Amino acid sequence: MVPMPTTPDLPIRRLLTPERVIPNLDGTDKIGALSQLAGVLAIGCPGTDAARVLRILLEREELGSTGIGNGVAIPHGRLSDLQTPLAALGRSRSGIQFNSLDGQPVHLLVVLLSPPQAGPVHLRALSRISRLLRSPTTRIRLMEASNRETLYQVTLEEDPE
Repeated sequence: MVPMPTTPDLPIRRLLTPERVIPNLDGTDKIGALSQLAGVLAIGCPGTDAARVLRILLEREELGSTGIGNGVAIPHGRLSDLQTPLAALGRSRSGIQFNSLDGQPVHLLVVLLSPPQAGPVHLRALSRISRLLRSPTTRIRLMEASNRETLYQVTLEEDPE
């Protein structure tokens, strides 16, 4: 396993892989979308399954929606089986009701899972994801991307190391 980074910032290329990018989420509601993203994250989490990842994400949603506005949600949670943080990116062209702060549907979701001991790293990763998706240009490029590979490449281009 790769040791948890201690750098002041965690580039998204260290969190996300092309396999954890879903260009067309099947889910039409919050649970469906999170379930699909939990499935791809569970593949990278030995010793856990999609149901457990989904439960962690839904427990966090009970505290308050992770829909931050402008069509973006950043669901996140802690998973004891992880050694380093992982992320998944999902896109819904039609939008998903997510109880977002602005009341608008969510089109872009980045799910972040971190080990329990990754407090500062988890917060820095959330901050970096938020900064990335705050940019209208980035959101437009992600929505216009034609496939998984392009979505992944746009993410890396918009989040230089």
